[in-house]
Amino acid sequence: MNVSSLSDLPRRAVDVVTLSKSAQAFAQANRQSWSRTDAGASTGELLTDVTLHHPGYVLSGTVAGKHLAEAKDLNLSFLFRRYDRDISHICQSYESANTYSIAGRLRSPSLVACALADSRRIYASVDSIADLVDVTYDGILIGDLIYNTYLKKHNVGTIESLSQSVLPVIFDTVLYERYYDRLLSNNEIRAVIGAQASYAKSGVLLRLALNEDLDVFERIFGPKRFTIRRFTDISETYNQANRPSDAAFERVWTEHREQGVERSRAYFDDRLSGDDDDVIVSKAYSNDKSIIDRETLVDELDLNPEKPIAVLMTHVFLDAAHFRGSLFRDYVTWVRETLQHVRTDSSTNWILKPHPGSDRFDCKHTVDGEFDQAVAGFDNHTVRIMPDDVSTTAVHEIADVVLTVRGSAGIEFPALGTPAIVASDCHYSGFGFAHEPDSKQAYFDLLDTIGDLPPLTERQVERANVMAYLLFVLMRVPSEYIPEISKTEVDDVDKIWQRAARLLSETSVDDSALRAKIEKFVEDDHQHLLDFDKIEL
Repeated sequence: MNVSSLSDLPRRAVDVVTLSKSAQAFAQANRQSWSRTDAGASTGELLTDVTLHHPGYVLSGTVAGKHLAEAKDLNLSFLFRRYDRDISHICQSYESANTYSIAGRLRSPSLVACALADSRRIYASVDSIADLVDVTYDGILIGDLIYNTYLKKHNVGTIESLSQSVLPVIFDTVLYERYYDRLLSNNEIRAVIGAQASYAKSGVLLRLALNEDLDVFERIFGPKRFTIRRFTDISETYNQANRPSDAAFERVWTEHREQGVERSRAYFDDRLSGDDDDVIVSKAYSNDKSIIDRETLVDELDLNPEKPIAVLMTHVFLDAAHFRGSLFRDYVTWVRETLQHVRTDSSTNWILKPHPGSDRFDCKHTVDGEFDQAVAGFDNHTVRIMPDDVSTTAVHEIADVVLTVRGSAGIEFPALGTPAIVASDCHYSGFGFAHEPDSKQAYFDLLDTIGDLPPLTERQVERANVMAYLLFVLMRVPSEYIPEISKTEVDDVDKIWQRAARLLSETSVDDSALRAKIEKFVEDDHQHLLDFDKIEL
């Protein structure tokens, strides 16, 4: 199983003071590879975020940034977390124009004093959590970034009540804004590419750059396979960046539908068999888990065999849980309010399915805990928890409908014929294959009439498959010189650099397919980098 998302990488890495042999070898191979390319006469810089000092994050950032800088005729510069000998040496092997460190924000007394005063003023003006998520600073929305950063920092799935514990996160977010404002003002930065923009560290930079009319991009997925999103407006950063453009979807739908549906179904065949690069997907569909039939599950969980089965496909509670467009403040709030509404509803069997990636985080809020709290004192409750040893493959055989806020289940299940209720305006909303209530009341009304939901039409199933083709196939663009990083070696930094060096020695950067795709992405003004070898767009 390989790491297929930047969020799967370790959250912290040890900063290196002494240059390692593996990093030195990679830097030498890297310098030789890129020295053969045409440098051109560049003006200005493209700033690339490499603030997580893990090889997977650095490789996806530097490779995407280098090709993007070349395509836009810009010099490449890097944003570090703090000084790290290995990362600095590797980034310099791309002949970057400059390097910057976000640790510098703490070394400026004037920035710190300003941020401290402003964060205290902001905190004093906030009377509720609803106020907090709407906080703006210098005309830029930062409240959602504060909220998500707080959840990750404190390992919680929701903010139960407003307290002074949020003040340090407000301070950090404001300090990022002050530092980035100075950074952009004092340097020739013309474009920015970041990652994980739902959090303060990168999200503030991208929004501020958009406010300054710079070219702004975000890399998504990765490390080996990723896409790049082009932003044109700050509001586009408030939701998931992997939403395809309406034009791209309709182009595939009208001109490549048969191909899209066929390749989507092939992808799902592999996914359901457990043969997937994604660590979390492989775990969800692991062959070590059981695939039980509906009758067996009904018997094991004491369900009503005459009633429909609705499965809540829960999320990693602390993973970018707050966003504009959601009917609920976060994923925990969604689970809580849903369970409160349905816990005595005997017209439907309600099942909670824990997210397979939840155990990566030591989150203080859990599905089991929310279940216990919801059903306490209700002996006649109709809610159950899916056993841990049941494969998600079985859910396709069991569920009459699935519920999600914005998970991949909202695409996957309709693509395979099962209706989905989506509690947000998310990256796949509005394309005609999911039930998308536009208010909490409409959502709860829909839950009250689960048994009346019509089966999906052939058109809806096909549209879900076209969306799956875009998101799971075309947007996962491989790089020839980034190695696969397996779950077992994600912490073996030396091995990753060594394998990356070998790939570079075997690959011509000039003839790189990734390079050609990024050039097309830039020249044709696509919203996303796509695997253009697979389709003409």
